[in-house]
Amino acid sequence: MRLMVGINVIILCPAGTRLDSANPEPGIQHMNRLGEVAVSDPSIATAPLPHSEPAVPGKPLTNSWELFNERQRWMLVFILFLVSSSGAIDRAMVSILLEPIKQEFHVSDTALGLMTGFAFGILYAILGLPLGRYADRGDRRLLITISVGLWSILTAACGWVRAFYQLFLLRIGVGIGEAGGTGPPVMSLVADYFPPERRAQAIGFVQMSTFVGAVVGLIAGGYIAQYYGWRMTLIVSGLPGIVLAAIAWFALREPRKLHGFPVANGEAEGLGEALRELVKKPTFVNGTLAFTAFMFLANGPLAFEAAYVIRDLHVGVAESGLASGLIDLAYIIAGNVIGGILADRLSKRDIAWLCKVPGYGMLLIFPFYAVSHLVPTLTEYTVLSAIAGTIMFGVLPALIAALLAVVGAKRRATGYAITLMISNLVGVTFGPVVTGMLSDRIGHFYGPEQGLRWGIIVTLLGFYPTGWFLLRAARTIRADYEI
Repeated sequence: MRLMVGINVIILCPAGTRLDSANPEPGIQHMNRLGEVAVSDPSIATAPLPHSEPAVPGKPLTNSWELFNERQRWMLVFILFLVSSSGAIDRAMVSILLEPIKQEFHVSDTALGLMTGFAFGILYAILGLPLGRYADRGDRRLLITISVGLWSILTAACGWVRAFYQLFLLRIGVGIGEAGGTGPPVMSLVADYFPPERRAQAIGFVQMSTFVGAVVGLIAGGYIAQYYGWRMTLIVSGLPGIVLAAIAWFALREPRKLHGFPVANGEAEGLGEALRELVKKPTFVNGTLAFTAFMFLANGPLAFEAAYVIRDLHVGVAESGLASGLIDLAYIIAGNVIGGILADRLSKRDIAWLCKVPGYGMLLIFPFYAVSHLVPTLTEYTVLSAIAGTIMFGVLPALIAALLAVVGAKRRATGYAITLMISNLVGVTFGPVVTGMLSDRIGHFYGPEQGLRWGIIVTLLGFYPTGWFLLRAARTIRADYEI
């Protein structure tokens, strides 16, 4: 998979309940989100958690999702699906264009890694936190609308560059736009629209948009690039997003303008206090490390997959895009849809499955990906990569839901933004660079084909620490749960 996934509960405790391992004794009191005193029950940590109750006419609303009916909830998912797809189309098209860009500007794989990783990811990561803080307080509809328009205009502008450094600088601008239009604001809205026991499925559909965009970007991008050039490909990729920005402005709704939720709580906690609370939670720490490793793999070795197919399997750009798109189609169907439903069902029995499912899944992936880069034909490569990708991206909704399950409502966007900031600074920024440097180094001795093949395989060993972090998180998620 050649894209950054953005990034982004499933069980429900009574509103405001926090399972705190530091106070396991019965009778300990704590404050819920509305400032009311509740009494902790030690059985909550292991017993299945009750579902949320639907809103009762005349009863005061205590949860933001009670403001919306099913039609409104899934309309939100549809709009966010389009928004995330637009960003994914851009990233996928850039990955399919690496080889033509390399040939025109005569740059190394390391330079390409810097453009797709550092140039895009550095400000995406740095600005993610302040934008996440704004998303916990401000108008997320406005933030998403402006961001979509910005990255779309800059993506189209990439088609008119005359030097590699100009392309590099514009990709930094695209990263700024996507920092505000994906990730924390999107997942924060999903969590406000859906009750906790239904979020994994909703997250799965929103995440599915990333892969739909990848399929469109890879197939359409490969075709346009082969017949009209890489510049026209970027122009075509960017211009529709301007229309999408207008659609987002008129179709999205901001819950805070209807109910003032949860602005008061968000304002009461400063950034330093939020960081201290999050670091106290081992599930958040291990989940963030796992997500960082995941992003390193998704944006590092897997960002070079299209270039690998062209260079090592000797197929054209259009055929490479079609093959890559078909692989991603398997991720969409078997991964996000089934993975989200499975996570919802298992987590109703035990919330630890939100970490166990992706943890065990990550441990299974490496052999499939490794062998896929050793087989001689495109068909064998496609089948093996589809199996590995289905597992990898099928467990992603559970991983995001696990993070949302422990950050708490008043710091939901902030917590997810911190995870994205770290994962982007380390994973997105350095993943392509490390893979590109390994490819150049090995290729210096054994040729560019072997260099890219073994550069990808060696970097994919990162699946094992990813699984280890998630299994560690599974031990503590019951105690760290906070609605």
